[in-house]
Amino acid sequence: MNNFNFTIPIFLSSDNNYAPFVATTIASICDNTKYFCEFYILDGGINKVNKNRILQLKDIYRNFSIEFININPEKEFKDIKYNNAATYISISTYSRFLIPTLKPKLKKVLYLDVDIVVLGDIAELYAQELEGYALGAVWDESRKQYNLDTKELVELSDNYKYFNAGVLLVDIPKWKKDSIAEKLFGIANKYGEKVLHADETLLNKYFDGQYRILDLKYNFLDYDLISHPLEKVIIRHFATEFKPWTIPPGKNAKQMPGANEFWKYAEKTVFYKDILEKFITPDSASTINHYRLSQIYLKNRYPKNSLPDKTNVYFISVVNDYNLYDKYVKNNKYIKMIKNTKLVDFDNTKTNEYISVRYNEFLNSYDYGKESWFIFCHQDWELITDITSLLSCLDKTKIYGPIGCQGDFGNIVKGKYVRIYKGECIEVSRDDSQHSKTAFCSFEDPLVDTLDCQAMLVHSSLVNKYHLRFDENLKWDLYVEDFCFNSYLKYNIETNVVKIKCCHHSDTGFRMTPPNSYYEMLKYMKKKYPDKIFAGTCSAIGGKYYPEATRKEALFANLHKNIKGRKNAQNISNNTCLQCP
Repeated sequence: MNNFNFTIPIFLSSDNNYAPFVATTIASICDNTKYFCEFYILDGGINKVNKNRILQLKDIYRNFSIEFININPEKEFKDIKYNNAATYISISTYSRFLIPTLKPKLKKVLYLDVDIVVLGDIAELYAQELEGYALGAVWDESRKQYNLDTKELVELSDNYKYFNAGVLLVDIPKWKKDSIAEKLFGIANKYGEKVLHADETLLNKYFDGQYRILDLKYNFLDYDLISHPLEKVIIRHFATEFKPWTIPPGKNAKQMPGANEFWKYAEKTVFYKDILEKFITPDSASTINHYRLSQIYLKNRYPKNSLPDKTNVYFISVVNDYNLYDKYVKNNKYIKMIKNTKLVDFDNTKTNEYISVRYNEFLNSYDYGKESWFIFCHQDWELITDITSLLSCLDKTKIYGPIGCQGDFGNIVKGKYVRIYKGECIEVSRDDSQHSKTAFCSFEDPLVDTLDCQAMLVHSSLVNKYHLRFDENLKWDLYVEDFCFNSYLKYNIETNVVKIKCCHHSDTGFRMTPPNSYYEMLKYMKKKYPDKIFAGTCSAIGGKYYPEATRKEALFANLHKNIKGRKNAQNISNNTCLQCP
């Protein structure tokens, strides 16, 4: 962060009632950054007295300026249909759509709701690259089921990634170029009463998953306390009806994580006593009880480390060495932590059947009336974390694995094909003499062409819907890669890498080249896909020719794509997988 030298333009929106919380938000931002912040307050009726009281923060902080921008919602949005299930939110929430028009010379800006408290350096969020998108936001992954009504009413795609609109990073030139504000208002008028959550619904309909997904720590909600607890949070967002200013500071506020931090910054404003007098009432005790009940509800709806009672998790392996299988799979303590775990081991010690054939034996014999996750894993694949909570959040319409690869055609290395590696895993040789941590990452952009065959996760409902099967011509190699790519070609099923701490105890990971059987299967894949090319972790796959980047070019391309702002180069530059042809 020390190399950054910029001011941070931040837009906030408020009427006179919320003036105390604007001041509190500003105090929390300025207290945690050394950078200069330009605050633009979309003013929905803040009186002169309260404006002066907000400006009194300059007695404490020197790293900010404030400009109040008058907004007349009735005038600005008189021809726009408005609907919101939350009655405490007014049509002025559409004001954020006007930001590119109000300040057209700015390049990139932050928009923040004022029911937040900033607990870290806001410059860290502002420095995030949008990677060509007009918008950056935090995917509200933990509430996917909650947002199903919005999906149906405004016709979101099956792969939608609903985000909360309280923290937005906006590319102003792109927003203006694409006339996004006009299109958002068009959506409002088209769907009318079907728009359940005002501006948030409109933004999700327009972008429909096509935005830069930011880390959860930049917009941490009540729901995330249950499903995705974090140690480091930059922005704590009180996005439900339970606000920290309705719970007295001290012992009671400890029951709402972040509430005491709110009071810490509120105390730095001249509004502190007003907030205590106006919002802390005899009903506050009732508010605390209601908040407790809401947390119990959330735990039931968004449970941490919990799967539905009827969901089984199958680990399917083909075994020719039971010493390995027993050590890394059968007796794995993390696998035993998962409720309703079932192990399926195909004994290949006597009759050495193809892996693809064995996997299909399982798929053909399974009773698809039961909901299950299938984890096809090697006998030497070791899980080293509890994945119960992960499985409860995964989208059942996708295929997942810890390591994968995506093809890039000329975007990074001009005119050449590059394989971009994603995911992470620890590679350990069978004799434990060699270790290599593969840390490609890119979980923010998890889409891949294929997965490495060490482990693949797929839900029974997806397998059943499309009758997915492994190609039995692929004996020992490329059967998972083919499963992924074929599923995409035929049924548009995405494959994603997912963050799973795991270890692969395989000598093949330390070879300079794959075994001969791999090249035999490559020839088969060229015939199967004569006009296609896609990325595998060891090579390009398919019959179509495209100039491929040199190993050096590929290394730097992967560094550019995966390391930028996330990982240091050491992990990847030492990674043996990059040595594969």
